[in-house]
Amino acid sequence: LQWPCPTLDHPGTPVLHVGKFTRGLGLFQPSEHIPPGEMPDEEYPFLLSTGRILQHYNVTTPYSKGLSSIWNKEMSELNPLDAEKLGVTTGDQIKVTSRRGEAVTQVKVTDRVLPGVIWMSFHYNATPTNALTSSSLDPITGTGEYKVAAVKLEKV
Repeated sequence: LQWPCPTLDHPGTPVLHVGKFTRGLGLFQPSEHIPPGEMPDEEYPFLLSTGRILQHYNVTTPYSKGLSSIWNKEMSELNPLDAEKLGVTTGDQIKVTSRRGEAVTQVKVTDRVLPGVIWMSFHYNATPTNALTSSSLDPITGTGEYKVAAVKLEKV
């Protein structure tokens, strides 16, 4: 059953706004770009971005034996060009350090991330990814900048 359901016996709305928007035209409101509170620099040259792993979601991760049998530890993602410069290959351990903390993780070398970027999930208690993220807040929503933090990487 998909929202909206305007009546109790309505079957649901599989696609919203077919043909036109409810009010006629869509409303687009551009906003000025606000740069992140922290960007890579000479001391912390990589950009850390965080996100979810498809198989894991919130507090279910440590309690699900089935999910843990598929993917049971943090595996950061690093571009092949950066991996070559650091002398690491898939499965090697790296230390990720920000101005707020550090974490050790295995690395997966992949083209899924751009050079200069490392991607990590925040699902595993043993790897405190969120402790690395920036304390900057979005000035409009007050949401933390979890997708942009300057870090340095070292082979362990």
